[in-house]
Amino acid sequence: MDKVLFTLVFLKNNLFSSMKICLTMHPQKTAFGGGNQFALNLVNYLEKSGVKVVYELEPGINAIFIMDPRILKFNKIDLPQIINYKKNNPNVKVIHRVNDCDKPRGEIDNLDKHLMDAFKIDDLIIFVSDWTKNYFIKEKKCDVQKKSIVINNGCNRNYFYPNFQKKLSNKIKIITHHWSSNAFKGKDIYIKLDEWIKDKDYEFIYIGREFPGTPKNSKVIGPFFGLELANHIREGDIYISASQWENCPMHVVEAFACGLPVLYYENIGGGVEIGKSHGGESFKDFEELTQKLEIIKNNYDEYKKKINHKILDSDLCSKKYTEEILKLK
Repeated sequence: MDKVLFTLVFLKNNLFSSMKICLTMHPQKTAFGGGNQFALNLVNYLEKSGVKVVYELEPGINAIFIMDPRILKFNKIDLPQIINYKKNNPNVKVIHRVNDCDKPRGEIDNLDKHLMDAFKIDDLIIFVSDWTKNYFIKEKKCDVQKKSIVINNGCNRNYFYPNFQKKLSNKIKIITHHWSSNAFKGKDIYIKLDEWIKDKDYEFIYIGREFPGTPKNSKVIGPFFGLELANHIREGDIYISASQWENCPMHVVEAFACGLPVLYYENIGGGVEIGKSHGGESFKDFEELTQKLEIIKNNYDEYKKKINHKILDSDLCSKKYTEEILKLK
């Protein structure tokens, strides 16, 4: 190894080995949304890099990584606690990953207020998409440009990888997966698709806790986690996401990583960035969805070739986060 490179690696590892980071969310090894999957991957990468990760505001923390500024099911540290800790430990750095906002909920949760309060003490804000960043800058008039960057999501490539040998099924398998029952997760489109596939050369597989209606012709399975989830996605041919206003939808990232062409709703928010990067197709209504299905079917191999698998890796995503954390030390 080149001496300069060896020295840089040595210094970097020493810096990391002396770091203690508090993550406000304790990730769970279960089907629990994209934020949870991100946290699992980041913690794994940080710990392999020599960083000590804790989930309480204990003494000696170098940085606090905010997943959400509120108390939630697996998020036990809120903004008032962080403000108090920083008051007593002024050198601690605050990194804030923003992967959600009120837009997908019709502004009923008032999440934006909590996020914008956190922006005031954040040393670095990491938005998961340009769409999310622009939402806060343009719609919410937040002055965060100078202390924010954008890093798209990645997924665990030990689980989510393509089957390059797979050919298009005789009866084409359309697949999607959601854990939430939020109406913005594509309820109306999925119900129409369930009716449309009857007597056609398509089948629809919905992976989730419950179908957003009464399935007549669809197969409903799951929820699943990790490799089991990925194996089911790989069995599909074409992936569909009818979600609206997603910040950076992990389900779309996972679908592309498994090698499936993706059809996504044009109002999917940050998902448009992911879709365009990997040759996906957008639709504006159900009629266009069915038209695009035929286009993908007739050009299937070409759509699969457009997927850039390398940039979908969670290690690449976590590496970017880790480098940004190191800059703050």
